[in-house]
Amino acid sequence: MASAEAERLFAGGVAHHKAGRLAEAGEAYAAACRADAAHLGARFNLAVALQALGRALEAESAYKQALALKPDLVQACLLYTSDAADEE
Repeated sequence: MASAEAERLFAGGVAHHKAGRLAEAGEAYAAACRADAAHLGARFNLAVALQALGRALEAESAYKQALALKPDLVQACLLYTSDAADEE
C-alpha cells in the first residue's frame, strides 16, 4: 500500500497534469516515487508527463521502471514501444 505522503504527492501531480502543468506534474510524480518507489501510478504518470515534455530518455526509464513493477502493464508497454518507434 502506498504511503499517505506518496498519495498526497500523486494527487497533486494529477491535479497539475489535468491543468496542463506538465512540468509541475512531473515534479510531483517524481516526488511521489521518491516517497514510495513502488507507487505504480506515480511511476507511470511520470513517464507520461516526461514523454509529453519531450524528455524521451527519461520517459523511457520511467516506463521501464513501471514495467518492472507490473510487467503486464499493457499501457506502459504500448507507450514505451510507440515512443521508441518514433525515435527511429
